[in-house]
Amino acid sequence: MTKHLDKRLQRHTRARPKGRPKMLGWSTERRARQAELIRALKPWKKSTGPRTDAGKARCAQNALEHGYRSRACIETKRAERQLLRDSARTIALAKALLRTAYVRGTRHEAPCINEC
Repeated sequence: MTKHLDKRLQRHTRARPKGRPKMLGWSTERRARQAELIRALKPWKKSTGPRTDAGKARCAQNALEHGYRSRACIETKRAERQLLRDSARTIALAKALLRTAYVRGTRHEAPCINEC
């Protein structure tokens, strides 16, 4: 069984075949050549942006966020959290009032809603 494991490890740690260059990204020369080419072409001067009203309307929606990070969703979650906090305070207040009423011995029966 260890022979099989050794073969698997050798397969994954095997050296790169000869003649195959190591790819690490652009060299400094290539990066400089590309920067020079871009500066010569000046693509930022040719960009005019949207020209039609439909194109302008579509571009106006670029920054619109949707989903869980949208403003509407965040506001809804904020309102829900505030409602939960308010409910927790109300429950704590009701428990405190019940405790004080029970301690004083003036515990009253809750009124019957359905006219028992």
